[in-house]
Amino acid sequence: MVIDVDKAVASDREFVNRSATLLARAFHDYPEYVYLFPDDTTRHAKLVALLGVMTRYCLRHGKVMASSERLESILMYLPPPARINGGDMMRSGAFWMLFKLGVHFLPRQNRIINVIVKARTTTVPSPHAYLFLLATDPAFQKQGHATTLMWRFLEQLDASGTACYLETSEKRNLAFYQYFGFDLIETQDVKGANITVHALVRKGRKERGTGKLT
Repeated sequence: MVIDVDKAVASDREFVNRSATLLARAFHDYPEYVYLFPDDTTRHAKLVALLGVMTRYCLRHGKVMASSERLESILMYLPPPARINGGDMMRSGAFWMLFKLGVHFLPRQNRIINVIVKARTTTVPSPHAYLFLLATDPAFQKQGHATTLMWRFLEQLDASGTACYLETSEKRNLAFYQYFGFDLIETQDVKGANITVHALVRKGRKERGTGKLT
């Protein structure tokens, strides 16, 4: 049963750690994170630190959904205006996180962020929600947990007619998102990295011309 995680959980270290650990396992071989943390022996710990900050940020300023209390899958999104605020990110733990991630993290992350910002500002409709993260624990993959979360998420968006934007650097994810009505709008390569950012948009209900989930 899908659950909406309450904002009060943002101060719950156990939940944040469980979420970050799940996400770290799910994204261990994700191209963007392999580039950020090329050392396979330390990547998991650094991902837990990074994704813990993202979890706290979305709990405080966005929405977090889980497939169940077991956290087989997690979906995080930012509702309109879907902006990421640097100060709020720092207050979610980003300042202390930087000490754990090493000197190469920021310049590499900035290369990726520059491409993401360019893709988003040139392709995305306004207003829109931003699908921040969707992941399934490897132990529970191919059991329909992410699909169930997506349907619930899209039901909420369609109730308000809200468009949605996301990006992925994993090409094999495109078919999954296109199944739910997302269109590939733009593809950008990250300079100096073996990463391609794919920007996708799902139009609002009126723009799609249907009241159905497609």
